[in-house]
This record gives sequence, structure tokens and C-alpha cells, in this order.
Amino acid sequence: MNFWRLTLMAGGVVCLMAPLSACAGRSEKLEVVESRAVDADGRSDDESISKVARKSASDVGDGFGDAITAPLVDLNLKRKAIPPVLIKAMKNTYDLAGMDRCEAIAGEVALLDDVLGADFDEAPGPERSMKEKGGKAASDATLTAVRSAATDFIPMRGLVRKMTGAERHQKDMDRALAAGHVRRAYLKGVGMNKNCAPPAAPSWFVPKQIRVTVEELPDTPEPKPLPPVIKKKK
Repeated sequence: MNFWRLTLMAGGVVCLMAPLSACAGRSEKLEVVESRAVDADGRSDDESISKVARKSASDVGDGFGDAITAPLVDLNLKRKAIPPVLIKAMKNTYDLAGMDRCEAIAGEVALLDDVLGADFDEAPGPERSMKEKGGKAASDATLTAVRSAATDFIPMRGLVRKMTGAERHQKDMDRALAAGHVRRAYLKGVGMNKNCAPPAAPSWFVPKQIRVTVEELPDTPEPKPLPPVIKKKK
């Protein structure tokens, strides 16, 4: 054992006294190059990355309040009121009172759009880039983690939601949303039957132009001659 220790010590001394290349292989000089994404025209896309980052931070900020107060929803201390237009749709989905004119149909469809969002007949928005999709996924994951952390401390969460009435309120909200979707589609069908223009009808519908020819005009009777005026003698 002592022999091997002396041999190793001697080798270490030789390495210290000799040039570095005698104990190790040839050292390659490494140069660190920063990798940057470049657009097709050669310009950096730092500006677009910053924009996506700001949008993701904004999404997290907008949803942070709802995520952190999720336990209050479970305890029925905080609830979202059902909009009046959805209450109307839930009570009588196929009611046509006051829906005689295209303007009235378009007005209620607009109210439903504000609550439900865009309908299926609307054109889809512009395709998001991979950076935007990644930013949206990151913000959604952050909000999901915050919401889970805020609600995990509630023991027997399902039972708590049922006892506090939060579960029943959520079912009422889901039913109102479903009724709103059905009523919006129904009103657009009624508007299309009335030859109304969108939004009182589906976005793809083009109202028919009604043309009336001279032959289709009803015959107007000739005016009757007025009786002669008889002047009384004084």
C-alpha cells in the first residue's frame, strides 16, 4: 500500500512541475455564443417575446383573484349572479314576446353574446403563434396551481360544497348557460325566417332582396270625380 501511495505522490509532483499538456490532453478553447431567436428578415424577436410575457403576466393577474378566492366559492360566501338574460332564457327558452322586429332579435342576441361569448357560426380568430400558445399554457398552469393550493386545505370539499349550497348554485348556472345557448340559436333561426340580417340571423346568412315589379303592384282604383259645387243664390 505504501508503495502505491508513493507512486501516486510522485506522479502528482511530476504533473505540477511539467507543463499542463503533459498530464492532460490538449485543451480546446471554448467560446460561449449566446443563442437568440431571429426572424426571417434577420431581426431579433425580443420585442415579440416581451409582448407574450406581458400578456401571460396580464392573464395571470386577471385570473389571480378568482383563483385565490376559490375557497369562498366552495363555502358559498362568494357566488356569481346569473345574468338576467340567462334567467329569461331558462324560464322560457322559446318565448317570442316582443320579438316581432329584427332589431329586437338582434338586441337580445347581442346580450347573449356578451355573456356566452362568440357563437359557432362566427369566424375563428387569428391563429396564435407557438410563443402565444406557450404563454397561455404557462398562465393557465399557474392559475390552476394557485386554485388547487387554495382549495386543497378544505377537508371533504365535495360535502362542504353540497352543504353550503355552492354545488346547487353551480348546477343552476350550468343550466342557465345551456338555456342561453339554445335560445340564441333559436332566435337566429327565427330571424333568418324573417329575412333579418346578422346578428339577428347566423353570420353566413344573406337576406334576400325583395324586388317588386310593375305587374306585381296592385291596381289602384281611379279617383272618383268630385260632385259639382252648387252655389246658393242670395
